[in-house]
Amino acid sequence: QELRLLERIASCGIFKDPKKPKAWVQLHTSAAPESLPEGGGTSKRNVVEADTAESIVKQLVARGIPPNTISIVTMYAAQDKEIRARILPCTQLQGVKVGTIDSYQGKEDDIIIFLTTRSTGRSGSFLCNPHRINVMLSRHKLGIIGIGTEAMLHCHPHWPEIIADFSEGGLNPNIHIDHSPVNAPSKATEAQVNCVSMLCPLCVSHKAQKMFHTKDLKQIAP
Repeated sequence: QELRLLERIASCGIFKDPKKPKAWVQLHTSAAPESLPEGGGTSKRNVVEADTAESIVKQLVARGIPPNTISIVTMYAAQDKEIRARILPCTQLQGVKVGTIDSYQGKEDDIIIFLTTRSTGRSGSFLCNPHRINVMLSRHKLGIIGIGTEAMLHCHPHWPEIIADFSEGGLNPNIHIDHSPVNAPSKATEAQVNCVSMLCPLCVSHKAQKMFHTKDLKQIAP
């Protein structure tokens, strides 16, 4: 079963190493600022992150990944709206699912792309909430891609570990990322976060115990 899963991941051609089907796309904070939605409101959006997600999804679909096996999730309603404005009108991307973390509870998909949105050290309660982090990191069947700015390294103690872990994977070099991403940390911190994929249930359990005080990430709901 693990061999078949590896073959499926490898056939997607998304990740550098099929055994580490995860990637972190880190954007320059100054080039990807968060903002309030047009028309007012307190939710957050990040236009550059939304552009980056759209670009990645189009490249995945061009590689033969069925759109209905891809989901884009975020913690902010304004960012959800920003992504929908790009994805839903595009015929090429019909079937790609978009939603907030709260609406995605209990759902899964082959490929998950999550957007963190924030570009300041003031992360707010959403990005510090372990239940929401759990949902964000545990919805994928084949692979997961995170998009965020350097500010995520400073918003909460969990995030440097998560980013370092995801950076052990990486996207296929043939997948082009706009907006000149910066290099993320190459080594996890002392509270080592291991693979966050279905290939490594023991690692997931270990990570969950370290970070969320539970044995199974998927047992927690926000």
